[in-house]
Amino acid sequence: MFSLRKTLILLYIFSSFDLYAQATGSMLRDELPLWEAGLGVVGGSIPDYPAAGHSTFHTVPIPTFVYRGKRVRADEDGGLRARFYKTDSWEFDLSLGGSLPANSDENAERKGMPDLDTMVEIGPTFIWKIIKPTKASPHKLILSVPLRVAISTDLKHWNTRGLTFNPVLVYMRERVFLPTMTFIASIDTRFASDTMMDYFYSVSSNFVTSARPAFEAKPGYMGTSVALGMSYLLKNKYSFFTGVYHSNHYGASNEDSPLFVRRNNTALAAGVVWWFLESDRKGVQ
Repeated sequence: MFSLRKTLILLYIFSSFDLYAQATGSMLRDELPLWEAGLGVVGGSIPDYPAAGHSTFHTVPIPTFVYRGKRVRADEDGGLRARFYKTDSWEFDLSLGGSLPANSDENAERKGMPDLDTMVEIGPTFIWKIIKPTKASPHKLILSVPLRVAISTDLKHWNTRGLTFNPVLVYMRERVFLPTMTFIASIDTRFASDTMMDYFYSVSSNFVTSARPAFEAKPGYMGTSVALGMSYLLKNKYSFFTGVYHSNHYGASNEDSPLFVRRNNTALAAGVVWWFLESDRKGVQ
């Protein structure tokens, strides 16, 4: 039976596409290896931050690894996480998220301000498997509700950036057009604490210019996003994938910030993964 493998798990490195890592597991294969290893490359145009006026193109070649242990997981149903409790329909985990850095000198609105560092997010996540697939009906619907602490880092310094709350509803359908092609759609909404909003939208007095007045960010609503993706598995070893992620920030808490430029952002990504090694031992569902 066809296994999707981890074709979109690489998109997890882009914050705009982390929803794919939360719901891209094999739907119909009964048993999966305990671990699988591969090499991949992902390229994508990603907004520097929510409502930014500039996007950065990232190309990231990285090794990939999936692990399906009883407690520790790095898989398609939720990225890297530790299971605290699990039933057939839901689980409670400790999970990770994150986003890539941005160079402020390449962003007109942030020019002269500090760069945005890589962001790492960690915290509890509730996952509800609303619709589970069967061989007769390859549909999957998952609600993921994470509450995470955000930490920015340049690997020399680590700074806490507050909390994020980002519920995501993901639908997946295998065998679309071709036996090894999968369609993914999702909708999510995002809220953040004052510290996180301050990192993206505040302008302190020492960074004020004629075009960039001082601004103090406030907590609350950040935006709502819709995503669509397609994945294709070739010869059970090569995964090709692409996705588009559109965010609407109308009504966001910090629309008045001079760093809030666009009410609509679009991110695009595509990539390929070669899965070349897997264990004989089977993983835990």
